[in-house]
Amino acid sequence: MSENGRSVLFLAVLVTVGLELWGQQLKEVPPNALKRGDHAPPLGFEFVVRGPAPAEVNWKTLHGKVVILDFWVLGALRVSRISPT
Repeated sequence: MSENGRSVLFLAVLVTVGLELWGQQLKEVPPNALKRGDHAPPLGFEFVVRGPAPAEVNWKTLHGKVVILDFWVLGALRVSRISPT
């Protein structure tokens, strides 16, 4: 097997083991998780791109509307800088 093939095989095994461990974590339900029938916690937005003022955003005003949430993590900035575009 070539060096390139070994690297690909090692990466595949590493990803498989990582996904299995991550799946095990998903099976454990945290004690503070919402249960079926529980009320959702209140919303608290600091910034809304299009829509009402952040203080006016709550579950009642969003009921029946399409809502798109875009979560941006600061660590993603570092990844975007080192990734080729």
